Amino acid sequence: MWKDKSSSRAAALLEEDSILVTSSDENTVREVLKAMDRGEGFTDDESSIGRAMQAAGEGIISTALGNCWASTQHLDFTNITTELPGCEAVVVTITSGDEDTSQVTMVVVFKSERRAETGTEDLKENLEDNDKADIDVDDAQIKEDLVIMKLTIHE
Repeated sequence: MWKDKSSSRAAALLEEDSILVTSSDENTVREVLKAMDRGEGFTDDESSIGRAMQAAGEGIISTALGNCWASTQHLDFTNITTELPGCEAVVVTITSGDEDTSQVTMVVVFKSERRAETGTEDLKENLEDNDKADIDVDDAQIKEDLVIMKLTIHE
């Protein structure tokens, strides 16, 4: 684990698992590492993030957050996801791409299936009307309380 001496920001790299844990709070990184060591916590199959990660599948890079704030180096989804009532977690996985486009799977976990149904149209609208990026929603599915979207992001 690395710590920034001028702030409480910390990071841990788990190379074998291709996981980077970062936080503005050193204690959060420590708690995530402890939970992972015990085989419990945010990535188990029962947690919102664990279910979203499972639904998103593998890719080049994934960002998983339990507070509906989603950002990757590639694109900031913050305004898109934090405005969704009932949103509990977001996973954004870049699955492939080329010099002109990126293929992305976005999974949003809602508090209920009803919230997922009402949030799907808002989410699609927020993505397609984003003034920071040219995003096409190629597919959108609702599976219980999960919204799973396949996106194409044009560079």
